[in-house]
Amino acid sequence: MTNTADSPGLAWAEQMLRMRREREKIFGKHLFADPCWDMLLDLYVALRKGRVISVSSLCVAAAVPASTALRWIDILVKQDLVLREPDPKDKRRILVLLTRKAETQLDHLFEKLFQGSPASSEDAPSSENGSRAGKHEAQLALGANACAALQALAPTLCLLLDSARAELTEALRLTAHSNVQDSLGTKSGTGRRGSFLA
Repeated sequence: MTNTADSPGLAWAEQMLRMRREREKIFGKHLFADPCWDMLLDLYVALRKGRVISVSSLCVAAAVPASTALRWIDILVKQDLVLREPDPKDKRRILVLLTRKAETQLDHLFEKLFQGSPASSEDAPSSENGSRAGKHEAQLALGANACAALQALAPTLCLLLDSARAELTEALRLTAHSNVQDSLGTKSGTGRRGSFLA
């Protein structure tokens, strides 16, 4: 895995993280919760800056309860997008790293989504009309690039959603089965809850 601080994807990932945090300040954390994407962005930035992230730090970055973040980490591991490794400096900590597959997919996404470099105020045309036209053209280009990038990322997102749906279905099945068993045990007086009635 490469540590490339001058990667164009790094600037875009950092800008996206800043935009997400600003959006949370205005609209609240839970309206736009997307823990998987937040974690992938955070891991991508860390990789490009040569840093490592522990499981607990990644859970905080996801801006959701730790149990939710841990479930998403499990899904990302199953999809071969992240891996867990013990911290060589502190065996009590577990590190989470992007796989080469995830790094390549994110590089490809940022390349398609944001051809060029993040817009700065110095890049804006000086006249008001030129500025509006330039912004409009940039928004149209960004929209077209976003559509292309999302199409490229769609298979991975579908796999993540399918995996989450399968885990949720299994959890619901187990809960329903447990509830039926509890109910049957209570009615017959032989179950866990009803055994004292006999």
